[in-house]
This record gives sequence, C-alpha cells and structure tokens, in this order.
Amino acid sequence: MNKKLFNLKFVLLIIFILGILYFIFRFTKNLESTNEVYLRKTTQEYFDENYSKNKSSDVFDKISIKMKQPEIRLNATTPEKSVDDVFCNIMYSLKIRNLTDKEMYITAKFFIPDELCNKLEFSSNYVSSITDRGIEIGPNKRLHIDAGILMKHINRLTEEEKLILEEYCNDLDAVIMIDGVKYFFKIVDLEVVDD
Repeated sequence: MNKKLFNLKFVLLIIFILGILYFIFRFTKNLESTNEVYLRKTTQEYFDENYSKNKSSDVFDKISIKMKQPEIRLNATTPEKSVDDVFCNIMYSLKIRNLTDKEMYITAKFFIPDELCNKLEFSSNYVSSITDRGIEIGPNKRLHIDAGILMKHINRLTEEEKLILEEYCNDLDAVIMIDGVKYFFKIVDLEVVDD
C-alpha cells in the first residue's frame, strides 16, 4: 500500500512539474515573439533608424555643442591609478550652450559610432548621458559634460586600429531631448575647441 501511494505521489509530482514547464515554455515563447524586435536591435540600429526618420538641423538653432579633442588617459582605469597595460580610457569633454532666450530642459545621450565600436575593443558604445529627468539650462548658459569609456590599451592597437581610432575619435552619435522633443544627430568632425 505504501509503495502504491509513493508511486502515485511520484507520478503526480512528475505531471505537476511537466505542467509547470509547459506553461513556462509557452509563456516565454510568447514573450520572445512580442519583444523580438527590441531584443535584436543594437543601440546603433535604433539610432540609425531614428536618425534617418528624425534627423534635424534645427536643433542647432536652440543649442550649440563644442567638444575638446578626445584625450587618451593611461593608468586611469582604476581608482588607485595603478599601471594598466591592457586598458586605457578615452575621455570626451563636451559643452552644450542654450542659444535661446528662455530656459530649457535637456537630456542627452552620446554614443561611439559603429565604425569605431566594431573595429576596436570598447567596454561599451555608450559614452555619457544627462539624467532622464533633464537638466535646466538658462538662456545663454552652458552645460559641461566630461565622460570616458574604457578601451583596449593604445599600445596594444595595430597600425590599422590606430588609423581607425584617429579617423573616428572625434565622432559621436547623439540623442538629445529639448523640452520633450527628441533630436537624433551625428557629431562628425565637430568644432574642436581648446577651452
């Protein structure tokens, strides 16, 4: 009798587990089909799709963007600033100025372009962002952004990789929202300033 009860409990447990697995697989299959577009798109694909639909030069009637020459920093990958011959940082410094006569709320995200990201080793293609809540910039005031990204050490780059870095290091992709309106644009050979 105990053996029959044990076998019945075992069979019911197996049926219960199989039922749970069936619902899990069925649910995740539906979840994957509804979100497959989001899962398969890279940041670059998202940017390129929106850039082609929404590129706008009128953003430069509202703001100006200036950038210092990107700087390669060695031995700055750890808080201790210890010697690191595997990685280094590429640092970007941007200034965004409000050109209008009224206050504006701005959010911004900057990305390394695909041409550079696909050829060199970076920790991410995402360089910097200004908070999603936005930052208020007064009329004729500016916002300073310093950001860096980890990359393969400059001394470990091949000659071809160094040429690619030199060609594209001044380029960034930008998504900026000003007072709720999104602008997608490429920062290509932006005016590089010393100050």
